[in-house]
Amino acid sequence: MQDAELQREERADRLFEELFEIADKPCTNQVEVQQQRNRLDTRKWALSKLAPRKYGDRVAREGRPSTSIQNESRWAVGTR
Repeated sequence: MQDAELQREERADRLFEELFEIADKPCTNQVEVQQQRNRLDTRKWALSKLAPRKYGDRVAREGRPSTSIQNESRWAVGTR
């Protein structure tokens, strides 16, 4: 199990490095810009799935500290 986790983390790190290689490559036209954007977005998505704690979106909880998540979600949906 640890080998699989290590391999997944190494793969995520390689994808992270590829982001810079893709971003640093100059584009000559709008088609290349869109292709590179798609490549970048695909790798960022994969990173968020392979190593969510390291590369995933950070979720910041706002509001009163005493409010439970259940109450916040109830109000967010609009039910009372």
